[in-house]
Amino acid sequence: VTEVLQLSDALRDDILPELGVRLEDHEGLPTVVKLVDKDTLLKEREEKKKIEEEKKRKKEEAARKKQQLEVSNLI
Repeated sequence: VTEVLQLSDALRDDILPELGVRLEDHEGLPTVVKLVDKDTLLKEREEKKKIEEEKKRKKEEAARKKQQLEVSNLI
């Protein structure tokens, strides 16, 4: 089951945008398939990756600061 979900995510996030296709999921409604300019989809994908990377970097930085504070409190 997990493998199927990973393949579905790859199809939605990596393959379909290259073809100019966007899938939109809405809770309680059927999935909507839209044809969109390929360049627009690729730009959106890159922006999403940048946001995710920034969130990850901030989370890692917060964890480092917390760890440093804990170590300094032990000293």
